[in-house]
Amino acid sequence: MSRHVAFGDREVAFIDPSIQDLDAFLSGLRANVEAHVMGSAENPLVQIAHALEQRGRTAAVHIVAHGEPGELHFAAGIVTGATLVQHAFSLATIGSALRGGDILLWSCETGAGAIGEAFIRELSDATGARVSASTSRVGAASQGGAWKLDVHAITPPLTREGIQAYAGVLGNRRCDRRGWHQ
Repeated sequence: MSRHVAFGDREVAFIDPSIQDLDAFLSGLRANVEAHVMGSAENPLVQIAHALEQRGRTAAVHIVAHGEPGELHFAAGIVTGATLVQHAFSLATIGSALRGGDILLWSCETGAGAIGEAFIRELSDATGARVSASTSRVGAASQGGAWKLDVHAITPPLTREGIQAYAGVLGNRRCDRRGWHQ
């Protein structure tokens, strides 16, 4: 059973730099969400673990990247069920920082199908955290997206105004109808 992340809790959003309209996304974040725009050279899981080592307890980690079933797509590489095994230490570090918190994957279709469900389960097992993901498109309604994970009572990292202002979706190159990502 998932819990609602209270507005007073410390939350961190790890945002891939390749998402569309990054500036609009960053300006739309809720006040209690600390933003970390990820780099494109170091493995994404290593980047997240390093950043969380520097903090105290974190209630929620929002990961904002492109996705497809069972995958997270970052400028620095793709995270799949197979790559989770290679980063067990980083995943344990992430889990230690959460201590009962949530990992929220804001990426298109990452939780979809058997491969998505397996990925979510493996990520949860490796971190000891509750993991939520979407089985559909994430992002602007005008692009067929929504800011909903397939779990109730999850608060997106954006304000209501930020949701309305963000015009992109967090799919992969095949999912993105306008071809924003080269």
